[in-house]
Amino acid sequence: MTSRKSHGKKKNDRNVTPERLISEAASFLERGRFREAIEHYKKLLDLDRNPDWVEGLARAYEGRARELAGKGMFEEALGVWQNRSRICGKPLAQGPYFDWILAAKKMNAGELLRLLSDPEQTDRREEIEKILLLPLFCLPEKEFSALPSGTPFLDHCRLAREALSRFATGQFDLMDGLLGQIPFRSPFSVWKLLLKALSVLEKEPEEAGRILSRIPAGGPFDPLVLAVRTAALPEKDRFSALSALSPEGRQLVLELWGCPEDLIPLASELASPGADSPRKLFSVLEKYRRTLPKDLIDAFVPKLLVHMPEKASSLPALLRGLPSWKIDRIRSLQAEQRGDLEGATLGWEIVAEKLADAEGVRAGKEVGLILRRLGTGLRSNYSPGTDPRQNAKAAGFFKRSLEFDPYDRETLLWLARISLESPDLRSCGQTLVTLLDLSPEDPEVLMLAAEHAGRTGAHKKAIVFCHRILVIDPSNAEVRRKKGRAHLDEARKLIRGDFFPGARKELAAADPLLCEKEDRKRLQLLEALSGAKEGKTSGPLLPGLSGKDGISLPDLFLLATEADRLDLSREKLLPKADLSSRKKHPARELVDLAACLSEEASSDRSVGSALAFVRPRLEKISLKGLSAEEIGAICDSLLKHGENGLAGKIAGNGLAIHRKDPLLTFLSVLAAAPRSMEELGETRNKNLFVAFQEANSRGDLRTAARITDFMEKLVMDRETEGDPEEDRALFDELMADLKWALKAKEYEGIQVIAQNVLGHDTVREVRERFSGNRKRQAEEFVRLIGRFYDLL
Repeated sequence: MTSRKSHGKKKNDRNVTPERLISEAASFLERGRFREAIEHYKKLLDLDRNPDWVEGLARAYEGRARELAGKGMFEEALGVWQNRSRICGKPLAQGPYFDWILAAKKMNAGELLRLLSDPEQTDRREEIEKILLLPLFCLPEKEFSALPSGTPFLDHCRLAREALSRFATGQFDLMDGLLGQIPFRSPFSVWKLLLKALSVLEKEPEEAGRILSRIPAGGPFDPLVLAVRTAALPEKDRFSALSALSPEGRQLVLELWGCPEDLIPLASELASPGADSPRKLFSVLEKYRRTLPKDLIDAFVPKLLVHMPEKASSLPALLRGLPSWKIDRIRSLQAEQRGDLEGATLGWEIVAEKLADAEGVRAGKEVGLILRRLGTGLRSNYSPGTDPRQNAKAAGFFKRSLEFDPYDRETLLWLARISLESPDLRSCGQTLVTLLDLSPEDPEVLMLAAEHAGRTGAHKKAIVFCHRILVIDPSNAEVRRKKGRAHLDEARKLIRGDFFPGARKELAAADPLLCEKEDRKRLQLLEALSGAKEGKTSGPLLPGLSGKDGISLPDLFLLATEADRLDLSREKLLPKADLSSRKKHPARELVDLAACLSEEASSDRSVGSALAFVRPRLEKISLKGLSAEEIGAICDSLLKHGENGLAGKIAGNGLAIHRKDPLLTFLSVLAAAPRSMEELGETRNKNLFVAFQEANSRGDLRTAARITDFMEKLVMDRETEGDPEEDRALFDELMADLKWALKAKEYEGIQVIAQNVLGHDTVREVRERFSGNRKRQAEEFVRLIGRFYDLL
């Protein structure tokens, strides 16, 4: 069969006409199919050495050679180019030939001589010498010594090579004599400066740098000059500059710096471009793991693997012998890098368990740090949040962390702040006792202690804590005001108990501390109310409280609030306050009232009583002239004190003035206090969506964020309420997913779900019971999850 095909092909070749060969050769050449073009033109030359066909073959050879060089196949390209010269009679040393010789590193003595002595290259002698300068200088001594003398170019090269040899053996006088014979205009004169710089480099690197600066750029020895210049840099700049050098340049510089020979390859790779990426550093450490100390490998490899999530499932041989908790730590950090927060949370809990079991008390601070990391992930920066569920989870982690690290300041402060905002003031007090023992002069701790004392009615303690802060920071205006208000609180307590001398003493102490207009007004009002209760005041209760138009709304609220706090009858006080003359209140008084309300505690019952008292007047006030932001502030202050109905009414009136305002739209919905998506309703839902878009378009990011948080809370509440039939369907779907995960060996995912459903303790028990058998652990998790939902 083969024989027949072969004979058939030969028969067909004999039947091809010259005309057809000419046509096909030209076509192949035009289309860039150079191999076929070469075959066709060679067949034509077998028939006749036609000049046109010779030129066509030369063009085909050139195209093929350039094609090979473009693929980096320089030796093959040179072979084709030499065929072009031999068969077609074209000059060898033309076009890209020199570049390909250099790229292929195929320069030998015979070619050098031929190129330098080629009479056809006389006009290009300078260009050729520049190209050959470096390969000639680097030619092995055996080949170089075979070159004849008498050519200035070769003679100067020979002098420079000999001078370098004398430098290497420390014969500096002979080196200087050889360099002196090289003319200034010779391309090899650069070695005069280069060797001089090298000779002073070790002792005077700055002088070496100055010498090198005199070498003009753009020469063939630039890579060497750059390497020596790098070696002369100050120590702080050296290593970073190595990345700009070639591997050979880096090796030279490291040798000049005296780097141990066995560490030069490692140091060169570490200084190569891109070596600061985790993957590159990891590959370098892996490659040289037998050279480097094991302590260094154990310290750096885990840190690098954190940024290589693809190695989560199979950690490399470099980590053999590493404690299992450290490997779990890497996996937890990798999960964080992937955005798998649930997996990371579970992983960190496992790390904390294993570390506590393995290291005991010695690992206390590290275990505490891990648990704080989990808590911080829920409430970033130790800042109390608005979602009580998140706060509760975070508090759980922080409290557990104190079992291992009981004196961490930030954790204690966070827990103190959280409990201060909750009914659990006793827990706050216990935490503050620890904090005060730990940091008795810490202003932040003292401020929290003063706040706690005020909330629990221990005003004298609050005064003492504020005084201790002022001893440290006498000009702290906020603390001075807090101390003055604590004196007012203590005065109220004494007035209620009819202990008027003590009350006057507290009011006198508050006087120099309070500078704000509202604070001064409260001070004067308490003085007047104390006198009224004691029976020493007659006439108007407080002349400054009512103007020519009668008492203002904020002042009326202030009077009603303080009267209620002191158990005084408002009916008896009203005539003295001269209320009759004020029939209308300007809109601006609503803004002032909002400012008063914002400073009052939401738990103060007297505020609600005073608001009920002023409400008839408040509802009659027109909102005209107020901005949407001002009306929003009024609504927010009322919502803070549970006045949802009044806030909703004001928000609605505000929308009549500022149509479709996003803040007022949101506040009108917030005032309705929907507890679910069903209560929110389709219309309000649509209005909120429009308000969200409008807020974003205006750049009102705060309102947009408030709408987002509100909607997310409603959705989360809806998910936690549940419907029995819907829950059963979801359970069936979950169990189907878990069974599929078992078959797919997705054991990590099953464990994450088990952690969320069954809890931390159950997961730990199962892991201990089936230690080392991940499949059996996963099967038990699935069984327990099924039982859990059946019980529900």
